Amino acid sequence: MLTLDRITVAFDNRPVVEQFDFHLAAGETACLLGPSGCGKTTVLRTIAGFETPQNGRIGLNGQDITATAPHKRGIGMVFQDYALFPHLTVAGNIAFGLQHWDKASRQARVAELLNLIGLPQTAARYPHQLSGGQQQRIALARALAPKPGLILLDEPFSNLDSDLRSRLAKEVRQLLKQQQTAAVMVTHDPQEAFAMADRVGIMRQGRLLQYDTPQTLYRRPTSPETAAFLGNGSLIDAVRNPDGSLQCAVGRIDCETDGSTTHWQIFLRPEDLCPNPDGQPCATLLDADFQGSRYLARLQLDSGEPLLAELEELPPVGSRIALCLRHNRPAAFPRHA
Repeated sequence: MLTLDRITVAFDNRPVVEQFDFHLAAGETACLLGPSGCGKTTVLRTIAGFETPQNGRIGLNGQDITATAPHKRGIGMVFQDYALFPHLTVAGNIAFGLQHWDKASRQARVAELLNLIGLPQTAARYPHQLSGGQQQRIALARALAPKPGLILLDEPFSNLDSDLRSRLAKEVRQLLKQQQTAAVMVTHDPQEAFAMADRVGIMRQGRLLQYDTPQTLYRRPTSPETAAFLGNGSLIDAVRNPDGSLQCAVGRIDCETDGSTTHWQIFLRPEDLCPNPDGQPCATLLDADFQGSRYLARLQLDSGEPLLAELEELPPVGSRIALCLRHNRPAAFPRHA
């Protein structure tokens, strides 16, 4: 449905997005995830037509829209601050993009969307009379009103508290699926991306590092940068054994490796590790944070490398701990000198 082919966007001759390739299928929800300044919002604005690429092509439903004006692209957009019109009622905001519809159809569509988002009683209210979560729903309803095939969402939950963000992310995903509307969202929050998206793209310095399902990204990242951005973890040096396994300070670990190099790095997440009562101690407990059902322990391996591990019971600081791997197979990357 949506294709970005080798898109480059530069400001003052400085590339912000470079050689960017991206594909979105009809009805699919994708998220561009990355830190501030990685170029994700620029990609979104370029899809919308608010920025012009210096190179590359944007295709939508088989049509080249690279040079098409924003209002002619048939794309809905939900802005970070919602951008509701303060002088219009909720019904007026939702109906804003329906000027060419007849009155009866317009009223029916507004009523349909208000029922869909669970706010039928707010039609006559004004934006300042709504909570942040309600404003977010109204902004989404306004974007969906003209029945676009594609919606763009610019960090739509960033102004909400964490509990409301999580709940609304699930609601918005369900709403998009009900309307069979494709969407591209940008965020810096991995949990938001995982809750919303069918596929997530990790961005860094204007490039797409990896684009895949949330499960694949988390368990099979293709680079240390991707692995580290998606949660706590430790990068541990390792040497490849003749049988293809890796030997590191924790012990022997089965990983997916090839014979391209002897020296590797293993990315171990805290949940990958557990105490091994029958093993040889390999780490010293430095301190830990209590997290309810478990502790997040900071350890130092005998090699001097730092390590994070989840522990159900906490021994005294300074204790020596033996570790083993749970059933997970951690990601491994060739180590470059």
